[in-house]
Amino acid sequence: MLPNALTIALIGLAQSMVIVKNLRSDTNQPINADKEVFAQGIANTLGAFFSSFAGSGSFNRTAVNQSLGSKTPLAGILSAVMVFLLILFFSPLLSYVPMAVIAGTLMLVGIGMIKPQEIARLFSWTGELSVFFVTLFSIVFLGLQSGLIVAFILSVIMFVLSASKLEITIKQVKESVQIRVEGHLFYASIDQLSGLLKRHRHENVLLDLSVVSYMDLSATEAIAKDLQKRKPKETTFVIVLTSQKLLEHFELRLEGMPVQFIQHLRTQ
Repeated sequence: MLPNALTIALIGLAQSMVIVKNLRSDTNQPINADKEVFAQGIANTLGAFFSSFAGSGSFNRTAVNQSLGSKTPLAGILSAVMVFLLILFFSPLLSYVPMAVIAGTLMLVGIGMIKPQEIARLFSWTGELSVFFVTLFSIVFLGLQSGLIVAFILSVIMFVLSASKLEITIKQVKESVQIRVEGHLFYASIDQLSGLLKRHRHENVLLDLSVVSYMDLSATEAIAKDLQKRKPKETTFVIVLTSQKLLEHFELRLEGMPVQFIQHLRTQ
């Protein structure tokens, strides 16, 4: 049951996030996505004890409410009450509604949510465009569950590839080499920095990490290995940081090694 449960959870999460994105762009409402996901998780967790279906945000209801001018959660509450009353008192009559009518209504709502301008915008982003087309064809030819799995894996791969690219600037400042790093320092990107440190092992190095937003243990270990192979009496190694947390982490890991720290507070 786990693959099916995971698929349902991913569909619900993706649907809610897309709805949040559309509402933000169309209505400029300050919507908190974290609260939406948290509420959805609580509702589905509690609903499981009462034999409920998994629930999430609805493209169809949101589009209809938006087209009718609804602006507050009261519309959803009134809609739920009306559905309850219809099921309670008119369920025999509802069984005579042709499925073609319901399908046609859903198709009209779905077609209205397709935005060609959004798709056209993807052509300027090769990575996003590839994810879009692979997801589309995977769902059409492999099925919804397989398509979502393929899309999820491809999205993770694309994210890792984009996050692993570092922007490194090298300057010769007097008798030292200044290496400024921009990006995320983690296992997928550290080799680029390690190669540079090795190349300048016999020079004074000022490593500027003031704009690095994320760093994992492998980055610290790579810098520690470079320091172990340096000759402290011949060269100096200085690290520039802005984050107090990263500074404490480095001081703990590189204690006793030939390194100096400079903490610059980031100004707005």
